Amino acid sequence: MQKKRELEEQIAFIEHKKQRYAEQLQGERHSGPASWQAE
Repeated sequence: MQKKRELEEQIAFIEHKKQRYAEQLQGERHSGPASWQAE
């Protein structure tokens, strides 16, 4: 059960990063990578 919980947390983190990258890519289309902010 511990391993399952760890994997679920990792999946949630990856999904979060995937969403952030998608948002950045959309912003790039409008303003370019110079407008990206580091997390």
